[in-house]
Order: sequence, then C-alpha cells, then structure tokens
Amino acid sequence: MTYALVHYPEINTERIDLLRMRYDPQAALLAPHITLIFPLPETVDESALISHIEAVLLQWKAFPLGLEKLERSFDDCLFLTATEGAQELIGLHDDLYRGMLAAHERADIPYVPHVTVGVFTIQPAVFEEALEMAAQLDLKYESVVNRVSLLKLDDERTAIVWSKEFPLAY
Repeated sequence: MTYALVHYPEINTERIDLLRMRYDPQAALLAPHITLIFPLPETVDESALISHIEAVLLQWKAFPLGLEKLERSFDDCLFLTATEGAQELIGLHDDLYRGMLAAHERADIPYVPHVTVGVFTIQPAVFEEALEMAAQLDLKYESVVNRVSLLKLDDERTAIVWSKEFPLAY
C-alpha cells in the first residue's frame, strides 16, 4: 500500500478526460488531480501522517487555481500546468515535505504543479499527436484549492483502498 496527497480541481472534466482516457494509464483510477505528496510507502505511520497534514493545512487558506499551459515533462509526460496558484501549490508542497516527510522529498526533480494529461515514456513519438489534440481542446480551467485528499492505494496502484478529505484552514 502507498499514500498520496492530491487536490481534485472542481472543473468540468469532459474535455480533459478525452485525452486522459487515451493517453494516461491512471485516468480510470484517479480523476484529474494535482499531486502534492507523491506516493509514500505504507511504513509511514498513518495517524502521524494525518496529524502532519492537518497541522500544515492550518497555515493555509483557499487560493485560486488556473490550469492552462501545456508542457512536456522531463520524463515524457504531457502536463497541464498551473498558471495561477502555481507558487502557492509549490509552497504547500514544500510545507508538506517538512518535518516527518522531509526524508521522502524528491530533491532530484523540481516540483511542477500540474494535471497529467498523458504518459509517453513507452511511446514518446505519440507525444506530438497528444499535444496537438490538447491544443485543439483548449484546456483552460479555473478553480479554487480549498481541500486536498489523502489516498491509500493498493500495492499495484490500481485501486484506491480509502481516502480522507482535508479542508484548508479558512
């Protein structure tokens, strides 16, 4: 089992799901989301993790989110990146990785607040096709980051075993 913390933007997912169902292997598992804490091993104490998240979120109020810019990641994924709210998401991500999660932070890659639209590590040549389709769909969204969800995933990361939602403080 693994844990992850995500934000599900409150958006109409019809257009983005056209792409995700075709190009993102996790589309059927997870709705469009922004990952704040990447998968952690189940060896992390669950009650301590919940307490940590609650304590960090006490320092955060809701903030606007804009998703608009398409970007290729270092590992051949297509991202819909945050334009508005990006700095706040980076700050929240950084705050969550302080304290008990400091040893789990991926310092080798920069955190880019995004919704994954497609994964092309096996077929990088298909990336351009997906990018063109994404541009035609005009993926521009506005939402508010006002809550996050802790997910517990099975070992294969094919099913959500349970989830817990946390509101931002105010």
